[in-house]
Amino acid sequence: MKRVAFVSAIIATGILALSGFRAGSIALGCAAIVIGAVWLLILWKSVKQRTELTILLGVETAIAVLGVLYGAPVYLAGIAIVLAIMSWDFALTETATASFPAEMTKRFIIRHVIRIGIIAVIGLVLLVVPLQIHIHLGFRTALGLGLGAFMLFAILLQLMNRHNKRRVGRHQSVVDRLAMLRDALKKKDGRP
Repeated sequence: MKRVAFVSAIIATGILALSGFRAGSIALGCAAIVIGAVWLLILWKSVKQRTELTILLGVETAIAVLGVLYGAPVYLAGIAIVLAIMSWDFALTETATASFPAEMTKRFIIRHVIRIGIIAVIGLVLLVVPLQIHIHLGFRTALGLGLGAFMLFAILLQLMNRHNKRRVGRHQSVVDRLAMLRDALKKKDGRP
């Protein structure tokens, strides 16, 4: 997972520096390189806290936005931001899963990389499609669509919360049974 975070960070830094130089701003290109070098240094020394990488992610995003304002292609900035977010996520996931057993970590990492890859592709599609398709909507229509999307998102969160409560309830009953078994073994008479 650390290698994927390194590769994502290197590619994001390269694209961000390229877009800064392409916009004609040597300062933005050099700033991207410096921030990328600090990012790689933090990844190399091992991430202990989220704060460092989160601040660097914000700075990289600010550099990408400034690059777009100076005339850099929006697509390059979008790709750089998506790759930076992927690197940030992989680094923090690496830290979170460090204490897991090796077999469990391997399966989790494979599934996580696939999920993040799918999310990255969806993010890039959501970047490209609105820039290519121009639809003129009235204020009422846009407001209705926005509120409808917000309501759907709220319903989805409620459904996910219900599903998690059931899962936690089942997990808690297993934990309770294991605690009873442990207590019975401590007493050695077989009674709970």
